Amino acid sequence: MAWKLEIWWGYSSKCSQPVLEEEFEEKAEGIARAVEVLADGYTVSVPSRHQYYPSGGITYVDLYEFSEE
Repeated sequence: MAWKLEIWWGYSSKCSQPVLEEEFEEKAEGIARAVEVLADGYTVSVPSRHQYYPSGGITYVDLYEFSEE
């Protein structure tokens, strides 16, 4: 089974898309990544975009098991 980590920033409803979505093979990997983001925040860097999401703005974190299809 795989694990999915989703993290939302801001005060929009949970129904909107999470800013961070990552998949992991092991639950411990997902927990470690969540702890890292909770401590340091999250940065998106692509050629046309550099955006920093501070950890203080996190409103919801979800780590759950799902089956890959």
